[in-house]
Amino acid sequence: MITKRRVLSAVAVVAALMAAACSSSGGTSSQHAADGATATTPPPPIEPSGTSALPARRSVGCSSTVHGKVGVRSGEVELDLVSQGKVRTYLRYVPPGVSRTTPLPIVLDLHGLGSNMTQQEAVTQLEQLAAREHFIVLTPNGLDSRWNTVDQQPNGDVFFIERLLDTTMQAQCVDAARVYSTGYSDGGLMSSVLACQLANRITAIAVVSGLTHGPACSPSRPVPVMVFWGKQDLVLPFYGGLGEALRDLLSGKPVPAHLEAPTAPVPVAQQDGFPPVEQVVSSWADTDGCSSTPTKVAVASDVEERIFTNCRTGSANRFYVVSDGGHAWPGSKVEADVGRASPNGQAAIIGYTTTNVSATDLIWKFFKQYALSS
Repeated sequence: MITKRRVLSAVAVVAALMAAACSSSGGTSSQHAADGATATTPPPPIEPSGTSALPARRSVGCSSTVHGKVGVRSGEVELDLVSQGKVRTYLRYVPPGVSRTTPLPIVLDLHGLGSNMTQQEAVTQLEQLAAREHFIVLTPNGLDSRWNTVDQQPNGDVFFIERLLDTTMQAQCVDAARVYSTGYSDGGLMSSVLACQLANRITAIAVVSGLTHGPACSPSRPVPVMVFWGKQDLVLPFYGGLGEALRDLLSGKPVPAHLEAPTAPVPVAQQDGFPPVEQVVSSWADTDGCSSTPTKVAVASDVEERIFTNCRTGSANRFYVVSDGGHAWPGSKVEADVGRASPNGQAAIIGYTTTNVSATDLIWKFFKQYALSS
């Protein structure tokens, strides 16, 4: 039987590969053939565009009585927070040059299984974008390098995220109408759980190589969703189940240099709780009241976008499929370097990272379209 502990130890190898590449530099993009992309006439916008005009919800931290004449510290700090008797650690980034009374959006950035907050910020580079676009980034550590991705209550990590948001809104001037969550792999699963349980606080989510929508998921409002996934993912395959690279690690076998990802939906009995990605994306589209059939657009030689429109919020859920993509964050220089530098089967664990689109840039363009109404 495959246990969560065994999965954790195996995926930790992936995290170690990423850590080794965090200080690397250089790299060029690779060109891969498009995978059955279907263009429309005329094509919809390739990228999300526009900014929500809904008013800000100013947090307690915007009050002059909270900070007086003392300016808010900008830059990144590592902080601790006690949640349910446990000390939790997180990184908080506040962009420079912003008035202490200007309400800023928050983006939660959640790491993958076996990884940590430092590796996550190296992969996503959200802080550099936040400096230009003026939003706060909160990058927390999961307990034992993982998240509680079971959509049930009580959930200690959901409680922790609420405490983290409350603490930040008291200390900083935050726009409570614009709180977003993104995540990689296990962090994507956790972002999904937040969308299910905290839809009154989480405005929208965007995930890479990790998405869930269990039978208990019943958000209080439709939550806009953006998803990125590689069809050659060997950790959490596009067609469901646990990946071949992960299974080799679990069984103690060396990971071959060349592996094959599933090319058709995996039978339910072999899914290990991970159904095909298309099924999960469709479940979210149904929950959000979107059209059942997406419009497909080729946005790069190796990337197809599937757009679910007519959602109940007026939003459009977006699904980016990377034809040759692995278990990787599109546009991440760190992960592109891992794929080039790792020998033999280690490179197969991460796989190919496209640099033809930037998940980080697209995620922020998607997020800023949406705000919670009063």
